[in-house]
Amino acid sequence: MKPEIPFIAKDLSDNLRKFLYCCAFWTVAADEELKSEEQQWLIEQFGQEGATESLSQFVTLESQQFFDVFDKAAVALTDDDRRKVYPFLEEWLLHCTEVDGFQDVTEIQIVNKIKGRLNLDSEIKRLFEPASKSLGDTSAKSVVMRGHQSSVLSVSIIGDRIISGAEDGDVKVWDADTYECLKTLKKHAGGVLTLRAYPKGMLMFSGGRYGEVALWNAETGEDLWSRQHRRIGGIMDADIDTAKAQVVLVTNVGVAVVQDLTTGKILSEFDDRARGAIRAVRLLPEGRVIVAGDYETVRIWDMAAGKQLGKWEGHEEGILCMDVSPDGKTLATGSRDKTVMLWDVETGECK
Repeated sequence: MKPEIPFIAKDLSDNLRKFLYCCAFWTVAADEELKSEEQQWLIEQFGQEGATESLSQFVTLESQQFFDVFDKAAVALTDDDRRKVYPFLEEWLLHCTEVDGFQDVTEIQIVNKIKGRLNLDSEIKRLFEPASKSLGDTSAKSVVMRGHQSSVLSVSIIGDRIISGAEDGDVKVWDADTYECLKTLKKHAGGVLTLRAYPKGMLMFSGGRYGEVALWNAETGEDLWSRQHRRIGGIMDADIDTAKAQVVLVTNVGVAVVQDLTTGKILSEFDDRARGAIRAVRLLPEGRVIVAGDYETVRIWDMAAGKQLGKWEGHEEGILCMDVSPDGKTLATGSRDKTVMLWDVETGECK
């Protein structure tokens, strides 16, 4: 299934529509044949009247005339206009290349030429560079860091490093001040689903789709240890007990495991495959672990004893994510039923 289109051109300002039509026309005209599917896509994006009028203007232009129009349209955009579309422009154009069912090499080359002509990556950095690094400065803008070639599945922060893991198994280490990619590491072939920081010694725990787990140095990239847990499934989430140097991880087949962080040794395991994937886990005080996944209940386990202490009910569909408040008193759960619930950790009451 194709990802959702990031914006519809006809919903935007006149300046943006003109600029985007230049981009789209240049792309679909790359093979000198405007196919019916491409015509339909232009109509969907720009409306019947907008697409027809623009097409009649562009088809008569010679190359240099077209580039002049393109450049003028780009220059006419305000920074606010650019912020609305530039971070998503490449994705939008790639949709354009796929509408006829075949992504032509020439069309991809045109997309890259458009990026180069606009100096797109540098412009994005300029548009979103924070006005100040001060924590108290609310005028700071978001920063777009590009480099992964597939979907980013997990992110963590440790010291002055931002760590990101992607679908293709790559882990990238970024400088949190300059946003420069310092290194790319191959960690988990099926995709890096989980990243958790272990502050002692700049260490990172990571888990992959095929059950691989590893503890490694975020500065050097070297593994301290790694293990393969194929029989327990892909690693969906993890949480770290810094005081005990332990990590609890959960998998897509319904298994939870506690491991020693210094050696990788498995200390205890809970198997509940009949309930489906466990997608989220958090540690609670007094050795309790809270898990949730492809079911509507939140469950609390004593991992050392290997028994369930209780369950909380309230969601109508499976639970996708959770987190505990800094004071440890409230749990937030997010579900496929489109609700977030806040629970009292001690009583299990939905607040």
